[in-house]
Amino acid sequence: KYSASGKTGFIRSKCNIKPILDGLFQEKVLLDEAYDRIRSLATSQDQMREIFLCMKTGDACKNIFLSILQENERFLISELKG
Repeated sequence: KYSASGKTGFIRSKCNIKPILDGLFQEKVLLDEAYDRIRSLATSQDQMREIFLCMKTGDACKNIFLSILQENERFLISELKG
């Protein structure tokens, strides 16, 4: 589970959004329209904010998101956990 401070840390981070987006799309957490909209945003911070907005849909989506983050950004997650 992620906290508000963890969310802020992810948004401010310079993580690679593309594999996260691709994973969410492959797992059908994001539909074509949301995927395209997020990819079109100019900064990784804006993209991550939009991803978090999409994750309000339920625990299953959040769990998939966290799993993808752990797979792609495990060092960032460790850093944010302190």
